Amino acid sequence: NEDIRDFLLQHLDLQRYRSLSDLDETELARLLRDADVQARELLGTLGFFKPTLRWSQDKSVNKSFLGRVLLDVDTGPVASISEVQWQWLGDVASDAAAQAQLKAIEKQWALPVGKPFSQNAWNQAKNQALRQLLAERYPWGRILHSLALVDEPTNQVRLWLTLESGPAVRLGALQITGG
Repeated sequence: NEDIRDFLLQHLDLQRYRSLSDLDETELARLLRDADVQARELLGTLGFFKPTLRWSQDKSVNKSFLGRVLLDVDTGPVASISEVQWQWLGDVASDAAAQAQLKAIEKQWALPVGKPFSQNAWNQAKNQALRQLLAERYPWGRILHSLALVDEPTNQVRLWLTLESGPAVRLGALQITGG
């Protein structure tokens, strides 16, 4: 996948060492170990928690000590959401008038059970929920706690989100004066 290749090329720290010619075998081994860990972390942000990575070197193309490093990636399946747990704190949790707003936020949640997980989608979903909370009654609302727990053996992600509304803000009657 070209998008994954471009993403790894853009973010792997290994790119900074391409032109070095004075690396010894120990430094090179450390760089490749670090690159493997980093590549796995980067792929995890895309929802791929079970990748198979195969590293190799081709020194015939580039005469620097590092040569050309090749990475063959089999991402494996993308993780999916298995559970979403909500916790509501503040006025929204007890105000009967706010229950429709609370239920609408949960219903419009962008990462329901079964949907693929990625860090970007998780961030966007949390921000969307917060914007919906702020839009009506609760301008001081905030995300108090969020957690995405990955179960690598099952390739499932459990999500927890705690939103705190703060007090409700209501505007009084509009009065226009002047002449």
